[in-house]
Amino acid sequence: MTTVHLNVGDEFIREGIRSFLDEVIGEYDPFYVHKHDIDTLHTPLLDEGELLQDKFRDADLIVQAGAPVYWNFGPHQSYNVGWAKDLWFDRIFQLGPGKPILNIGAGSCQPREDDLAGLMADPQVVDFAKQAGRACRWTCVRDPLASRFLESIEVEHELLPCPAFHAARRTPGAKITRNVLAVNLMRDAGHHLIKPENDPARWHATVQAVIPRLREKYRLLFVAHDDAEAQYQRQFARDGEMVFHSNDFRDYLSLYASVTGIFANRVHGAVAVAGFGRPAVIVGTDSRVGIARPIGIPAVDEADATPDWMDHPYARPGIRAMEAALPRSDGPARILRPPLRRAASGIILE
Repeated sequence: MTTVHLNVGDEFIREGIRSFLDEVIGEYDPFYVHKHDIDTLHTPLLDEGELLQDKFRDADLIVQAGAPVYWNFGPHQSYNVGWAKDLWFDRIFQLGPGKPILNIGAGSCQPREDDLAGLMADPQVVDFAKQAGRACRWTCVRDPLASRFLESIEVEHELLPCPAFHAARRTPGAKITRNVLAVNLMRDAGHHLIKPENDPARWHATVQAVIPRLREKYRLLFVAHDDAEAQYQRQFARDGEMVFHSNDFRDYLSLYASVTGIFANRVHGAVAVAGFGRPAVIVGTDSRVGIARPIGIPAVDEADATPDWMDHPYARPGIRAMEAALPRSDGPARILRPPLRRAASGIILE
């Protein structure tokens, strides 16, 4: 359960998860359901080599691959999103826990990192999360708010780094680090503006102030995860500075393997770079910035971001020491391997 050709961050997540499936299960045939297109339950995607009548019902193992799962703001709740009925209620809740289902990298999406009350306010959101917990043999979450929410409603889970952190394990031949700082900018500093404190005009002014500071220390490489970001970032790029954009997530991983660090609005871009052992900084607009906390990435809400804050992580050796502190190579594997092996044990033994 993922997205395909929509958000490269979801592709990073999928690669991270697959790095552990490669190790724990060995040979397997992956099938993909693009949650925004229910027809992909039975139509082929990517490298699938076989037609299935219903990928969820026919699969030996189902993985919910790292996305917001718990949210409640305005008219939007996790239980009434477009794919909830077909994928969660009609399949996951019916098939689990008899069929092995893993909820890996589940996250929150609330206006603020401390908005536990917002999640608890809707009994249907609470019930949805409890049903998901009962249906899945193992749940791990990627941000502290999601963890506090599940703790409050007594759903067993583990708080672990977002799976995008492990995409590096499936990226062969990491390049020598260049003195290039990747910069990823979104017009609104995030996907959603769901609280009044966030101001796109203020964010634009903040970016205009910090880019010259970063340029004094690094060569800048602007990285766009979609067309809108590419268009927005062109105004900041000087002659000789590139705005990178690709239709293939592998190109991003190859690029992120070579940069000296990243300043990003896209949380998964920052997390992927951190997985290569490089410094990262995140500015966002909702509780998804909490993805940074289990890894130790400096992160702040746009409402609190200043040019001084955005500049200092690359100027202070203490933060740059993050490069040496982050796990490399087989290190990340030790975090996730044991619980995943336990959760998938039925598949391995059959």
